[in-house]
Amino acid sequence: MNYVPTALWKLLSPIYLPTPREEDWIKISNEFNQISNFPNCTGAIDGKHIAIQCPPSCAGSEYFYYKGFHSIVLQAVVDALPKFITIDVGEYGRSSDSGIFKESNFGKMLLHNELNLPPSRKMHDDINEEYPFVFVGDEVYPSLPCLMRPFLRINLTNETRIFNYRQSDKTNSRMRNRNYG
Repeated sequence: MNYVPTALWKLLSPIYLPTPREEDWIKISNEFNQISNFPNCTGAIDGKHIAIQCPPSCAGSEYFYYKGFHSIVLQAVVDALPKFITIDVGEYGRSSDSGIFKESNFGKMLLHNELNLPPSRKMHDDINEEYPFVFVGDEVYPSLPCLMRPFLRINLTNETRIFNYRQSDKTNSRMRNRNYG
C-alpha cells in the first residue's frame, strides 16, 4: 500500500475539494442556469480514460480499455465554470462509468441522499411545480430523481431533442472543455 498519496488525499481534499454545502449547490445551480439555461443543475458528471503503460506486475486485463489501450479512469463532477467539485481516479480501464459511479464516494452519497442538496424549488415564477436539484450525465449513468441523462435517441420529439441538446451537448461540454486529455 502506498501511504503518501493516501495521506496527501486525506490532508488536502477537505481544503481543495470540500463537500459542498446547501448554499454552494444553489450558487452552482444559479451559474448553470445563467451559462447553460439549465435550471436546478448542480453539476455534470463524466468519466475519462487516461492512457497508461500496463504495469509490469499485472496481466493487464484489468487496465485494458476496449478501445485498444491500457488506462485508468478519472470520474469527475464539475460545476458550470467548469471547476472540479469531486473526483474519483484510479479505477481500472475495464471498469464502466456506471460501475465506477456506484462504487465512488460521490455515487454512494448521492444514492443515500447525503450530499446536502437543497430541497426542491420552483424554477420560474410562472411554473407552480417544484423540481429537485439534479446532476447531469451521459447515457451510461443511471436515471435517478437527482441524476438526469439524455432520452434514448429513438423516436425523439422536438421537445426531447431540445432537452438532449441542453442536457448533453451544452452541459456535459463542461467536462469535455476541461483540459485534461
